[in-house]
Order: sequence, then C-alpha cells, then structure tokens
Amino acid sequence: MVRFLTLSGAMVGLLLCLSVIFPVSAENITEPDIPILADNNTVIPDEPPIPETNVRNADNTTPLVPPKTYDEWMSYATNLSDAGRHEQALIAINEAITLDSTQVSGWMEYGKNLLVLGRIEEARVSFSRANDRNSSSPEVEELLGMTELTLGLFSPAVQRLTNTTIYKPQDASVWNSLAIAYTGLGKYESALGAVRKSLELDIHDSAGWKTMADILSMQGKYLEAVASYEKSLTLEPENEKTLTGLADVYYETGQYEDAIRMYNESLVITPDSPEIWLKIGKTFEALGDFNKAADAFVKGGAEIRGEDNLTRSSNTSFLVNEILWKGN
Repeated sequence: MVRFLTLSGAMVGLLLCLSVIFPVSAENITEPDIPILADNNTVIPDEPPIPETNVRNADNTTPLVPPKTYDEWMSYATNLSDAGRHEQALIAINEAITLDSTQVSGWMEYGKNLLVLGRIEEARVSFSRANDRNSSSPEVEELLGMTELTLGLFSPAVQRLTNTTIYKPQDASVWNSLAIAYTGLGKYESALGAVRKSLELDIHDSAGWKTMADILSMQGKYLEAVASYEKSLTLEPENEKTLTGLADVYYETGQYEDAIRMYNESLVITPDSPEIWLKIGKTFEALGDFNKAADAFVKGGAEIRGEDNLTRSSNTSFLVNEILWKGN
C-alpha cells in the first residue's frame, strides 16, 4: 500500500501548537534580576520590550508611547508579528489578554503566532478559547478545523471544515483540506468529491492534484494516480512530497527503475531525508542490488545486523528483521 502522504498537503500555509501559556503581566514581576519561566520553560523577559525613547526602530515595531490599553498592546503585537518577532508578540498579547481576556482577537492572534512557531497543541487551545467567546466566528471555526486536521483529529476537522465551506464556498484550499480530512477517515469517495470541487475552483492548484493522486493511489487506482501526480508536478516541479508519492506508486507497480529515479529527484530537494533513503534501499533490494541497498539503508539511519563477514550477494536479503532503527 502506498505510504499515507495526505497530511503533508494539509498545512496550506497554516502551522500550529500545545496548551496556551497563561498571560504574564509585566506588573506582577517583582524580582527583575531573576528570569521568569513560562509553562513551556521558555524564559520571559523581566519586562516586555517597551521602548524608553520616542524614536522608532527601522522595522516600525517600537511605539511612540508605551502601550497601556488592550488595543495599544494588540497594535504593538501586530507590529512585532509582522516583523517576525513572534516570541515578543506573544508577550505583548499576554499583556493585552491580562487587561481583557474576553476579547476574541487576543486569543486568535495568540494562536496565530503559536502556529508560526510550530506549537500546534497550544494554538489549538488558544483557538478553542476564542471559540468559547464567539462560537459563531467563521475565522475561528476555520483555524480550529485546520489545526485539528494537522493534529490528525479528522472527525472534528471534517465537521469544522464542512461548516467553513458554507462561509467560503469558493475557497479551493478549504475544499482541498476537507478532502484530506475525509481521506484520514478512510472516506475516499467523499474525499474525491471534495477535491474535485477544489479543482473545479482552481484547476491549476498543485496541492489539489496531489491530494487527488494520494486518494487514487490509496484506492489502488495507480494509473490515474500517476497522471494526477504528473499534473501536480507540472505545476510545482520541486515538491518533494509529490515526487516521493509518484515514486511510491512506481514501486507498488513494480517499476523499480522509475521509482529510483523519482526518489533521487526527491533527494535533490531533501538530501538528508532518512525516509527517502530507506525507500531507495528497499527498491534496490527489490532489484537484487544488495550492495546499493545496504548503502542506502545505512544512509537512512539503519544499521545492518548480521554475521561479521556478511556477504552482499544475490543470496543475501536485507529484510526488515535485519534492519535496526538507530535509537530504538
């Protein structure tokens, strides 16, 4: 069976993260010489980065007057986030939430910054708190759905993304994400219906064609899957996941030389990928080239266990029980 690759296409620009840090107010810090640890063991500065002068930084993140109100802190946080200073943005949003924790915008922006930092579980908690304050917000619903999809929580993701399609029926990326969520539940026909809708809206979306190919390959429809992978690659030639997906189909259909070729193209993009090296090793093994198979397995982070003078010949198979994952 072709490796399950659908989650790789779900991100569609959204990253996510783990239990939200409770707001920390600068006013409550009594020992400025001792760093404060947040729940995730990151050090929070003794004071938020408030300017001492009225001179703005080149990146426009320094306000003319130190923030005092909720809106001022949120505006300051937006400038920090736009400048890529997401950790500092979280501190500023903490201050805003401390002043008014009932505002949806604070929890939403907190979650968005957590997404950028890759802290998916925390982002989900933050978006959930925003949803508690306004359960009818389409934006919160979509953010939660995308987050749950990334975490592999397919059932709630399907429900939320279905609701999102009502508000955003012309958004191809939402339909594609819904297709991925259905695929995670094994509902392939529903998934195909969603991804076809996605491609009707944007036929030039490489992500949609990749999702289509992933679903078809899981159904064993390899010829159609190859055509969809190739279409996706014409739109985005250097997508490692798509190249690997096509290589997987070639492997499943016994086209080992083509599989090696596509895996090697994937390695050009991610040369240190253990997963791809192990697949190359498995493919060389299927071709009977055990020397190259052994080399690829080692590059993939496995070590070959056998006799001291293991003979690498056609009568020696580096089977799964001969491969130990390093670190296991």
